[in-house]
Amino acid sequence: MNGFELFVVANAVTLLCAAPLVWLLSRKLNARPALRHALWLVLLVKMITPPLIELPIVERARSGHPVVGEIVPDLVGSVRAVLERLDEGPVFVDVSGRRVGISKFDVQRFLATRIGLIRGQSERLPALVTWMEEGDFDDVALELLEERAGAPLWTAMSWMMDAASGASPARLARIEEEARETLLADAVNFPYPWTGEAWGSPDLGEEFRAPLVSTVPVLFLTGELDARTPASNARELMEHLSTRT
Repeated sequence: MNGFELFVVANAVTLLCAAPLVWLLSRKLNARPALRHALWLVLLVKMITPPLIELPIVERARSGHPVVGEIVPDLVGSVRAVLERLDEGPVFVDVSGRRVGISKFDVQRFLATRIGLIRGQSERLPALVTWMEEGDFDDVALELLEERAGAPLWTAMSWMMDAASGASPARLARIEEEARETLLADAVNFPYPWTGEAWGSPDLGEEFRAPLVSTVPVLFLTGELDARTPASNARELMEHLSTRT
């Protein structure tokens, strides 16, 4: 299903659930016709507004839901197929009278940035990838157009902090090496490290990045679905703290 079909189905489910409730309330409010009319008006408006619930192809890509295996048996393979297609050249989609070009890097960055967004984004990825594999780039094109038109520049502080923190030559070499083999390359780090050069931000050096050693009790909280700061980062820090939990 495309985005419009999902919109219709999601609102239909909402309507089927809400209509009986509104009918029961209307009977209770028989002496207050204005309020009854207002309830039905709200329900009518709901039919043409964005759905209250998401109905993607799968509920959550990483939840282990059986639908994943049935409809998207090989998500990584589907991503690879989409990227291989874009290796041959960009795809162009007409969105509201505007022509949107989608390159391989656009899709790599699109997926990389949304993997870390747990609510409302990551669970849609299997659906979006499946549609792209089938040649339907409409939903991705719409999101990219909105992003390009209104993407915030963020603050200078955020750019300077990332650039100043830097990375050791060994880690940069590792990133470059792994980027050649991974599906999404180095899209997750974009636009670092080039922003540091553009802003003239100095790298604070190895002393700044030296392991933190402390005896202060520390409780680490992490999760398996955190794509930005994975559990492996926490484990690496815990090695230098004697009173960690």
